[in-house]
Amino acid sequence: MTIHNIMRILGDSRGAEAAEGLRIRPISRPHRRCVDSSAHGLRGRSATPVVTSWSLGIVCAVVFLELLSRQLTSNLGSLDRPSPASSFQPDPAAIDETYKVHWCSEGCATSHFSRDGARITNNPILNDAPIAVVLGDSHIEALQVSDSEITASVIESMARTAGSRINVREYGWSAASVPAYVAIAPKILAALNPRWVAVVLTSADLGSTGLEESRYWRARLDSNGEMRLFEISDEDRLSSRARIAASAVRITRALMRKSTLLFVLVKKTQEIIESRRGPAPQSNAKTSADQACTQASVRALKKAYGSSLLIFYVPELHVNRQRENIPEEAGLLTACATEAVRCASMRQDMMHARDTENRMCTGFNSTEPGTGHLNAYGHAVLANLIWRTLRANP
Repeated sequence: MTIHNIMRILGDSRGAEAAEGLRIRPISRPHRRCVDSSAHGLRGRSATPVVTSWSLGIVCAVVFLELLSRQLTSNLGSLDRPSPASSFQPDPAAIDETYKVHWCSEGCATSHFSRDGARITNNPILNDAPIAVVLGDSHIEALQVSDSEITASVIESMARTAGSRINVREYGWSAASVPAYVAIAPKILAALNPRWVAVVLTSADLGSTGLEESRYWRARLDSNGEMRLFEISDEDRLSSRARIAASAVRITRALMRKSTLLFVLVKKTQEIIESRRGPAPQSNAKTSADQACTQASVRALKKAYGSSLLIFYVPELHVNRQRENIPEEAGLLTACATEAVRCASMRQDMMHARDTENRMCTGFNSTEPGTGHLNAYGHAVLANLIWRTLRANP
């Protein structure tokens, strides 16, 4: 029962007395301005320290991660290592360590490069000894493997043990492919006069993909089925691939040169995107076009390097057994036979290592076995395959 009801029943005077007797006090409402000012004061006092704390925490975390990234991984964007562009100049006298890279993604290793971009093998340079060359993409760049364990170093050791004097120069560039190897062939031959040139290919180097998505150089087939090369900048390549403006690519690359953390994040994002791309469905027309591109690639390599050329294929071999009839690999071996090029696949050696020795040629302690780049054992297997091929068919 409310006060108004009591007063209406008993009368004003008696109702007032009864209400007073019940000791009911009217609840006074605070002034709206006081309430607003109090709430505003509370919000002002509580929000500012929280925002400041969060901001300082984010800045400290970014600085810490940047410093940690610089300790674990070299910023490749800030290293002006020679690339197989039109300015590439191989130099047999470039034997000193000029570029040092510490890599702790997909295995940890420290690698060294000479001033012309060749890997240092940690073996003594033999004066007046013939030179051999190994070319490839990131498998041969081999940032995940130490100098003394790369393919060139293992071949040098085996050759010298067998009494053969030779210096092996290993050039590898991430995302490079056949057009780049063909483009730099005249300079390789003129400067180094190599006894043999081993070109290491993967599935990404075969078919139309190897010509149309190569880094530094790309190619198209003319009406006669021959390769026509054209140079492409990294900015244009990334712009067309990511479908963003070239100016945005230039800004991002400039920032990547300054920040190792940003460099690592961008590289990891690229790896994730690439790993999620499933194989495109193969039609008969595309298979025929890819085979024509593979045939043209082998023919162009043969024309560029002549009888000194050898081609080696690195397949994807997982822990679980899968089908062995890979069209790309079969097409490469067929093209090599047609063009009379010495060619071999690592598949049998990798299967033997997996099934007999319980060893995988790709993958590292921090990654899934059978995925990614060649590990130290894989480089040893590749070196043995190259050496056996040379001994069998010098």
